[in-house]
This record gives sequence, C-alpha cells and structure tokens, in this order.
Amino acid sequence: MEDRFEKRCGDIYFPFDVRLGGLDSHAEWLQKEVKDIQRQLASQHQISASINRRHSQSIDSKAPASTDKHLVASIDTTSTPYDEQLVQNKMESMHEELNELSAYAYVKIGWHQISIENTQERLRNISNAIHKMDERWTRNDEVTRSFIAAWSRMCRDEVDACCPTSTCLSTN
Repeated sequence: MEDRFEKRCGDIYFPFDVRLGGLDSHAEWLQKEVKDIQRQLASQHQISASINRRHSQSIDSKAPASTDKHLVASIDTTSTPYDEQLVQNKMESMHEELNELSAYAYVKIGWHQISIENTQERLRNISNAIHKMDERWTRNDEVTRSFIAAWSRMCRDEVDACCPTSTCLSTN
C-alpha cells in the first residue's frame, strides 16, 4: 500500500501523500457513490410498465404491454433490505479504512516532520562550516597575495643583500 502513495518532492522521497485534503475528497467521493447506489436501488422499485420480460416486443406488434408484477414484488421484498445492509456495511468499512489511513498519515507526517527538522539542522551546520572555511581561505589568500606583492616590489639588490647566493657558492 505504501508503494502506491510514493511521491517525489524535489530530491526527497515521501512514502505517502501528505495532503490530508486528498483523504477528505476521497471520503466525499465514496459518500456520493453510496448515494448513487441508494438512488439506483430506489429506482428499481419503479420498473416501467412498458417492459415485457417474457417476450421481446416487435415493432409491428399491437400486443398490449405487460409486466411481471410477481417478479417486481419479489425484488422489492428480498433484494432491497440486503442491498441496503450491504451498502451500510460497505460505508462502515470504508469509514474505518479512511480512519486508519488518516491515523497512518498523521504518524508518518510526524515522523517526516522530525526527519525534515533534523535535515534542516544538519544543512545549517554544514552551511556555517562552509562559511567559516570560506572566511579562513579568504584571509589566507589575502596574506599570500600581500606577501607576493611585497616580494615582487623588493628590488633585486635587497634580495641579494638579504640572501647572498653568489658568495656562498663561489670557490676562490
């Protein structure tokens, strides 16, 4: 059952549909279906007199229309209470199923809310760490650039005076 509710939201998978309005609209749809069934059952009581159940009527036939009143009476007495009970049982079972789905959805929403909050906290910590590293790298880059600039500004004589290379290597 969880597989059919799986939805993709951004880059995070949710194993259920988090919209509770969907459950409400499903319940309304089921109630409309029950009302339609009840209307159909009620309309069965009013079978048209033009239907002849024993013979198919010819277009040219002048025979009077007849109904099988005994059959209509048996439909009225036997099938209606059973069908109404069946509809009532179906409504109750659907109501229980919707309540179970609603409870399941609320539990999952709570779990995912905690999971989302934990993920958000981790993302904030990672963002703060990245910001601190960027600041350190920027400071190090500035120090390196100023050192290179100062080094390039020195004239060669000052470099030779500071670090004599030719006198150390000469062999007189």
